[in-house]
Amino acid sequence: LALEVPDPAPRIRVGSEWRQWEVGRCLIFDDSFEHEVVHDGDEARVVLIADLWHPDFGDDLRKKYLHGRHWRRYQEALNDGWHEGSEPHRVDPSEVRFLEGELRAVGGVREAAATVHFDQAVGRQTLLAYIECKTLAPGSTPEDVCGRCAERLKPFGLSTLVLAVLDWPRALDGSIDHARLPPPPPELLSGQGE
Repeated sequence: LALEVPDPAPRIRVGSEWRQWEVGRCLIFDDSFEHEVVHDGDEARVVLIADLWHPDFGDDLRKKYLHGRHWRRYQEALNDGWHEGSEPHRVDPSEVRFLEGELRAVGGVREAAATVHFDQAVGRQTLLAYIECKTLAPGSTPEDVCGRCAERLKPFGLSTLVLAVLDWPRALDGSIDHARLPPPPPELLSGQGE
């Protein structure tokens, strides 16, 4: 289901057939066929994806073809249903750019940047959201703005850490250099801090 479609509209090829996403319309395809997505713009394409099993794809075939995290997610859904402790999907760069836009819309935020930290040891990803505050109203603190940002991101179901910065690392073209954003304190990243 297409929720946001930039211009020019991204398109998908399945086998030899091409289609474009349209806001509010569903696009159903069999991903066992060779397929590719062409996205010529730089704005995010936001789609809701629901995976459906082919009726002939029984449990024996699922065991044969699902591996690693995909098998674990299938087992979780089968045994417990989806819950807060379930493994989330991996966040990709276009989703990060979308979430940066969400942060910029929060009152008190002048600029925002985000990256995803993935802890291989435990298979956990954390969205690291960095914000620069506007001039704050009397009685308001950067912690207040960080809290509003965390609330804004909560509906997206990601483990999130919001940090206020005073200055941005810049690339030669003047854009924020995401690779040089400061690392968060390890105790915050592990969830032991506040």
